[in-house]
Amino acid sequence: MVRCCFFVLSCLALSALGCGNSSGLYPVSGEVTLKGQPLASGVIVFESTSGNRGGTTIENGKYAIPAKQGLPPGSYTVRISAVESSATVTSAVPPGPEAASIERSNKDIIPDEFNSKSTLTYEAGPGKPTEFNVAIP
Repeated sequence: MVRCCFFVLSCLALSALGCGNSSGLYPVSGEVTLKGQPLASGVIVFESTSGNRGGTTIENGKYAIPAKQGLPPGSYTVRISAVESSATVTSAVPPGPEAASIERSNKDIIPDEFNSKSTLTYEAGPGKPTEFNVAIP
């Protein structure tokens, strides 16, 4: 009986080691496309209702958050942003009306339903997929 209990406890301990990581954070990576093409550059943010937040940049359609900077277990709203710049404010442009006008002319090319009014969700945790791809029409 003792051997049986030891065996079961050993198996449970080993299986727990394979189901996550010691930090309690989970990696996530994937691809983001816009109108069928990889998103050249942007930002992806994961926000939970409990205040946890994580994010990273998107380059050539790909992003990755490693486990060290990963997400605690939970449900997240996913927001994507990519700004199309009509002009860039440089250090040669002093702060003021001209710089503010340039910044206002920049616009986010991601539709609201993937950004400010996002309904995209992602679940992080043991046994959950670590790949999350987004296709924006």
